[in-house]
Amino acid sequence: MTIKLFRRVRVLLVVVVVTFLVGASVFAQDGQFGTSNNIFARMNAKLDQILASLSPAAPQPAPVTLSTGPLSMSQGDTFECYLTNVSSTSLELTIAARGTTSFQHGPDAVAPGANTNLGTFAAGLRHCEFSFVGFATDVRAHATVDSGGHTVAVAEAR
Repeated sequence: MTIKLFRRVRVLLVVVVVTFLVGASVFAQDGQFGTSNNIFARMNAKLDQILASLSPAAPQPAPVTLSTGPLSMSQGDTFECYLTNVSSTSLELTIAARGTTSFQHGPDAVAPGANTNLGTFAAGLRHCEFSFVGFATDVRAHATVDSGGHTVAVAEAR
């Protein structure tokens, strides 16, 4: 019983102190009576300012480069980099197939829901790079190696 009473008194004391601090801040900013005689309206406005300053800003689009792991391909195999735009906005995209020799395509606009790809037949160890401005979650991308009409390897872009 004593512990519950102590907790209630402690909570009440915290509420009173916070109310006093916000009220003192309002008076210090506006003068003794300020522009409004309603102390609760001014305190509410001050609390709204405090909450707004503590709220995190919305994330902004930034340059993103996603890469796949390397895949090995032999002569006669096909290496392809695939991307689907799953966002609601168009993206300016550059795709590169990197390896012993590199191939690059873009920048090209990829509409929401659209797919694009870059392929090569040159043998060797390769990986794909997808560069755009946005968020990593805006796309789904991967690389594949096809041999004899069958997909033999896939690497997801991260």
